[in-house]
Amino acid sequence: MKNFVKCNGCGKLFPAKVGKKFHSIDCAQDFYRREKDAQSASLWAALPTFEFPEEAAAEAAKLDEAGRVRAAIKTRAPAGAVFYRVGCPKPDVTVDAELLKLRWFPSRTQRSPPLFPLDPYDDPAVPYPGLYAVAYFERAGQIIGEPVFKVEIPFWQRLHRWHHGDLSFVLKTLIYEKDRK
Repeated sequence: MKNFVKCNGCGKLFPAKVGKKFHSIDCAQDFYRREKDAQSASLWAALPTFEFPEEAAAEAAKLDEAGRVRAAIKTRAPAGAVFYRVGCPKPDVTVDAELLKLRWFPSRTQRSPPLFPLDPYDDPAVPYPGLYAVAYFERAGQIIGEPVFKVEIPFWQRLHRWHHGDLSFVLKTLIYEKDRK
């Protein structure tokens, strides 16, 4: 008589096998996709939107749109930050959605390495105007903590599409191997 175990993805019973947690590869992929979307939704909901402090608001109001975005991104950069990426949900998806997919820009298909530099500053090239989470990276492309705020980016580039963005803000490979510690 075979032992049966419950699939971690859908709850279906399947014959037990050492190390097997899902009844099929498709079920495992669906499970991990849902997990990733739930993490994205949680991150997005927790991030506050950047606002200039009262003492800097009057000065920021004198800047153009790109200048305000640049000031927000550069002033919040942590020590050691050299690059940044921005991420957003698909347009017209509500923030309270249980599963929310974030895409990160620039993607590997748009730029190599897929990072915007802070100095000299490069404006973010994004697929539509709206709120974007900001993640910072050090020289070797290593993430410096989780994203901590969202910034309103009122400009966009027609050639970029949301679905071309990366699903993760973390880079899979570092950009300068000699800088790795």
